Amino acid sequence: FGDTALDGIYSMRYIHASSVCMSDDGSLYVVTFRDTAIVVGIYKSNHTQRFLLSSLIPDIATHEFQNQYHKFYTPHDASFYGNNTVCLMDDGLGRPEGSCSSDEVKTCMSRAVCYTLNDKTKVVDLDWEFEYTHEFNGG
Repeated sequence: FGDTALDGIYSMRYIHASSVCMSDDGSLYVVTFRDTAIVVGIYKSNHTQRFLLSSLIPDIATHEFQNQYHKFYTPHDASFYGNNTVCLMDDGLGRPEGSCSSDEVKTCMSRAVCYTLNDKTKVVDLDWEFEYTHEFNGG
């Protein structure tokens, strides 16, 4: 495109919003960004941020993961519940500890996860996970 205003729009395609839903009480939009491994909760009433989780860009996150194994990669279908719980599907592509550069790598896995956001400590606690091995990976 050259040096035009369209360059920024073209670059934005890499964030890949993969899902949008409402929190269980209807107060938040919950948006999942696949390629940047971000889940953000936005108040419906005033469009301000409630939380932002990011495995790849921790400097912008509102909460920290306890360790690298709790992080999610290529997330989809996040939900937020009134007890400060975020559940999502973690496709796992790009997971560093599994060398998951493609869906064909046997150490890759998809998993369903639920986290609790601790607003006092600003930590994300992994409460539950169910992993699929490569043979059952949806990728």
